[in-house]
Amino acid sequence: MFNFITDAVFGPANVTPEQVKVARTKWTKAMESLKPEEVVKLYAPQALLLGLEQEAETERCVGRQDPGVLQCICQGQGAVCAVCAWKRVKVEWAADVTAEDVIHLETTSAVYSSYFTLYTDKGETGGLLGGGGFTKTHAKVSFTYKKNANSGDLDILVHVAGLTPQGVERYSGEWPADDPDEVAEPEPTKEEGEGEGDKKEDDKAEEDKAGEGEEKKAEGQE
Repeated sequence: MFNFITDAVFGPANVTPEQVKVARTKWTKAMESLKPEEVVKLYAPQALLLGLEQEAETERCVGRQDPGVLQCICQGQGAVCAVCAWKRVKVEWAADVTAEDVIHLETTSAVYSSYFTLYTDKGETGGLLGGGGFTKTHAKVSFTYKKNANSGDLDILVHVAGLTPQGVERYSGEWPADDPDEVAEPEPTKEEGEGEGDKKEDDKAEEDKAGEGEEKKAEGQE
């Protein structure tokens, strides 16, 4: 109903669930890369980050004075930048992106909300609960996306995050497997007949070597 009203006011939206899924996957992979700069570049320069828990591990981010989001994250909103202190991180989303999850604000922006689980491994020390090991954080997030006029990608304009009632807990299970959507595509297999030319050349080289051996053997018997 909300999308029907916004379409009537602003015209048909051009932010699709597929585009939102691509943007969400980029954010997931950036978080799991443990590289704050990969996370930051997914945000618009004027982006707002609200409701994030502050972290103490921001020493490696000191000296990054880029304007906008990078400065905001590293100086005021430490949670995203704290990925630089983690040994491993895994993001698991509660569900796939559907049209019902995407609320269109106008033709080039939309809001996407969902729940996710954040697994973190800070090695032998540290962690949200202290004492090291794995932690499992139950969270909810809302991204307001704005289509970048130059690239056509969706930039994060507003990021609102918070804990669910389950909160943060120690996790002693197996480290979660990769989501199929986030696994790199396999190397392409050779088509039937491909590489036969190379095989024939190798076979010919073997025959030539065998022939040379026979010739030398014959010369030795003369």
